[in-house]
Amino acid sequence: MIEGLAKPWGELALYFKYASENTIPAEYPSVSLWLFKMANIFGEQYFTLVWYFLVATASLAVVWLVKRLRGNPYVYLAGVLPLGGLFWDRFDVFPALFTILAIYLAKSKYPIFAFNALSVGVLLKVYPIILLPVLVLMMIRDKQYAKLLIGLFVFCLPLAFMNWDFISFHKDRGIQIESIRALPKLLNKESVVEYKHNTFEIK
Repeated sequence: MIEGLAKPWGELALYFKYASENTIPAEYPSVSLWLFKMANIFGEQYFTLVWYFLVATASLAVVWLVKRLRGNPYVYLAGVLPLGGLFWDRFDVFPALFTILAIYLAKSKYPIFAFNALSVGVLLKVYPIILLPVLVLMMIRDKQYAKLLIGLFVFCLPLAFMNWDFISFHKDRGIQIESIRALPKLLNKESVVEYKHNTFEIK
């Protein structure tokens, strides 16, 4: 029974495939592969259980950071836990963790390290980069110009060695069926749903 529950399925099966074949994901930044390999440390039989352990650990870290930032962690939990597999079977919590960590560090005595955390978030999934202008403006406001230059160097250096091939993958994608943009098309009976680019999409 445990073996059946532990066998990766859905998105996790795709992550396991990348990890076991040591293949750089086509749709994600290359550093995400190391996350998948961590979940594969005990092999396929325990991949799902290890993955859920990693997600739970990252979630607890987010809760701790939210409390440190004087936010309400229950709001966070109420927002993500009802998502079920959309939360547990994906790795969005990991770039989110580094994004929140960047906010926490920016408000600490060590704002330069905020750029390190944000860079890791971008190396996992690109969207944390939207926080970069906020960090820059915070340091300009505090007149920490030297630290800002160092921080930008720290942020950009790993990105210079990043494999950006995944951008062309996303340029060719259609609209994912779980997105809000897909709703009008799904209501149109003439729309065609295809499984392409490792997901169901509408052209």
